[in-house]
Amino acid sequence: MLHNQEYNNNNELSNEDFIIRFRKEIEGIINEYGPLAKAFRLLNEDIEKFKEFKLLYSFMVMSNFKKLTEMQWLIKVDEERQRIENYSQRTE
Repeated sequence: MLHNQEYNNNNELSNEDFIIRFRKEIEGIINEYGPLAKAFRLLNEDIEKFKEFKLLYSFMVMSNFKKLTEMQWLIKVDEERQRIENYSQRTE
């Protein structure tokens, strides 16, 4: 269950909280996979000092995930957000 502070006024997850939550899910998934778990933990030990900066730390962890697995993490853009971005690009 998400904490209330993670929601904006429209009861949606803020972008920052979405990234942080996504990072936690990546950590959880890869830590369940034995062969990669140790290597992933070792990579992340180097960035522990940034843990207080949650968003920066999240991007660094996801970068380590990409280094280790050679897979880019993908985040689906909400259709409404995509529609707004497309509209703003046309009006520029």
